[in-house]
Amino acid sequence: MNIKKWTVFGHSFGGLLATYYASKYPNAIDKIIFSSSGGVNLNFLNYVSQRINANLTPAEQDSLTYYQNAKIPESERIIKRATFLSKAYVYDKSKAPLIANRLTQVNFKINGLVFQDLQRIKFDFTNKFKNFKKPVLVIQGKNDIIRIETAKEIADSFGNANIVLIDHCGHYGWLDAKKIYMDSLKTFLEDKKLNTGEE
Repeated sequence: MNIKKWTVFGHSFGGLLATYYASKYPNAIDKIIFSSSGGVNLNFLNYVSQRINANLTPAEQDSLTYYQNAKIPESERIIKRATFLSKAYVYDKSKAPLIANRLTQVNFKINGLVFQDLQRIKFDFTNKFKNFKKPVLVIQGKNDIIRIETAKEIADSFGNANIVLIDHCGHYGWLDAKKIYMDSLKTFLEDKKLNTGEE
């Protein structure tokens, strides 16, 4: 495409891809945005299941467990599982059906193989980007399945990073807090001062 420099945006797993790309082609990057990202290592795998459960009611947890193993047609099981799992990803539960639809398209077997391979190669770029001086934005909801500590770890790994934390917001900032999320992206891309939301 003959693009010499570009802004890399990595949401969720995309943040892992952005990290790897930055390690290989730092000079091709103008800016990086990490959105609700696992980021620079795999530490989030140690707690993400607990965070998912914490974002669900006990009844939703029970239903999710049931439908993960229910002896019903596979197509029905996938839909039911996605219905309950989706509620963990958003603060505004009315947005959950949008995520449920997406989750029905995920191949969890392939996901598992990908993460097995990342563990095999010991994916870890913690503190490997201190000399990376291009602007970096880390944006995340405070109610995300990814902990704030992970967002801060990403920001701390880069030499020129800003972090924006959004109240009442889960894994999909553009659904839970569209104005703040989009305004933060616009401000960052226009090189203006960000409202970080940190206390």
